[in-house]
Amino acid sequence: FFGIRHQSNANAGPSGTRVKVLGLDADLDTTFTNKPDVDTFETIRIKYSYDFGVEPRVDLENELVLYNANQATQDQVDTSVAQVKSGPRFVVDPDIARGLDVRPYVRWDSVVLADRLYYVAYGGGVDANYVVGPGTRLSFDGNYVERTHNNTASSPTLTDLNGPRGAVSVSMTHALTPALRANLSANAGREAPQDSGSRN
Repeated sequence: FFGIRHQSNANAGPSGTRVKVLGLDADLDTTFTNKPDVDTFETIRIKYSYDFGVEPRVDLENELVLYNANQATQDQVDTSVAQVKSGPRFVVDPDIARGLDVRPYVRWDSVVLADRLYYVAYGGGVDANYVVGPGTRLSFDGNYVERTHNNTASSPTLTDLNGPRGAVSVSMTHALTPALRANLSANAGREAPQDSGSRN
């Protein structure tokens, strides 16, 4: 998947030069205020499953996701992301729970920002799907990763953000028609960096 998009605030900057710092008014250089830009982006997702040929069914699922975005002028927010997930998916015996499958997995992430390694994360999680009824599916994902940041000349204290991250998501999907689905989801996350007061 690829495309071109316009962003009214590509650098996530404030709209004006007057900002508050520690409760006091301060004037910000216009270099750091919001800047519109156009970027090109590409996403590739590759998924491979191997069926072990047993009953109840067990598949080894391997997934690779690649994402890249390049700005026309705001090069400092050029972003590349790679994620690898792998683990066995177990279809639970229908005599125990009909319509339930569970997959524990290992995970590795890499993020490059402005052509410099921003962080690497590794860990694992569990995802599950349960068929509630005809056309209705409940999905769950919980994961825990250890993130290691890379200091750069422009951000020399990024390693203060090293530490674990955890996230949980639950969603329910219902088929309204063969071509239309409704989705309801909830997400929660927790971060515990070495220095929770530091931000870059």
